[in-house]
Amino acid sequence: MNMQPVRIAPHVLDIPDPNTASLDRFNSICGKSEVETNIGKSEEPLSARIGDAVMRLVSSNMIFSPPDRLATRLRKQLSIYDDIGHEFIRCYSGNAAALTAIFQTYLGRDIEAVIIAHAEDTVMRTAMATGANIRYTEHENPFEPRVDEIIRSMSPKTRIVFMANPTWPTGAIWSAAELIFLLSYGQNTMFVVDESYFEFSGVTMLPLVDKFPNLAVIRSLSPAIGLAGADLSYVISDCINWQYIDRIGIGFYPNSFAQAAFEAVLNDLHFVKRRIESIRLANKLLADKLTTAGYKVIETPCDYLLVEIDSLDALRHELPADSFRYRKLDEIEGLERYLIVQSTCEIETAAIPIVIDSKRTYNLLTTERLSRSNL
Repeated sequence: MNMQPVRIAPHVLDIPDPNTASLDRFNSICGKSEVETNIGKSEEPLSARIGDAVMRLVSSNMIFSPPDRLATRLRKQLSIYDDIGHEFIRCYSGNAAALTAIFQTYLGRDIEAVIIAHAEDTVMRTAMATGANIRYTEHENPFEPRVDEIIRSMSPKTRIVFMANPTWPTGAIWSAAELIFLLSYGQNTMFVVDESYFEFSGVTMLPLVDKFPNLAVIRSLSPAIGLAGADLSYVISDCINWQYIDRIGIGFYPNSFAQAAFEAVLNDLHFVKRRIESIRLANKLLADKLTTAGYKVIETPCDYLLVEIDSLDALRHELPADSFRYRKLDEIEGLERYLIVQSTCEIETAAIPIVIDSKRTYNLLTTERLSRSNL
């Protein structure tokens, strides 16, 4: 019997025709040229505890059991790490899963979402999948975004505003005062703040979570530890929101391997902090070399540099091929001449104090907390 694909008329499914202009705009703003990039193919060493944890899972009977949908142990460890109650935290199998749970809870047809430039393409796709009207907010100066540019994009129908802090790719940082203003202005709008680079920037809006129920903070340790293969994200928000988001989000829990790996990471903060400082120092040395060679270099509060270039071939000639990774930004208006550049070199770090957030300061070679007076 010949199998033929079934064609379903759009009116049967009650799906509106795609907004061609919106799709074209989405394709023009994603801003990532994947053809010649090596970013994300990390070969840096991982903590030995991660390997041990995964091997224990493989050798035990737990591998044949379903994963803990509530990620109970992991959430308790995260509550200690973030100094907030575990009831505020939910874990997901990556950023896309976390965003799907939130967007599908609050968005739908005839509802609006505001996406702040320049969001990852998964953010746009996930929001568009809900059928909501998407307003993409670009900034006149991507290095100095303004709150009023967001306000102008909002309307009474806006239910979600997505923003990254620091912003991608320029690394601009929103202040607590700016976010407080937005949260107060849009009291009926959920503000989703992506803090995936928190371990590098040290900037967080977490203290606002218990004051503003319309705030959700997304975090991930993946950028800090290079564990993209076991991607896991977690969201921190007011408890009242979880009785709604959990109706959808409970199906997006992380698998057993990811949970075991991240539990091991949180038991090895010594490794995490040394690796962060190693990346910082390597990028600093790379920035100094490029600046000396005449390039304009912007050191971002993330794990990469922004480098303005005239010719990619000239940059390749300046640096050994295996010493850096890059990503083109030629599809982002105003950033066509810039590259995201990361050093691939490992730098041994000394016992230098590193500030993780405003409350906690750690010594890189221990997990000991240091008071401000000791610095």
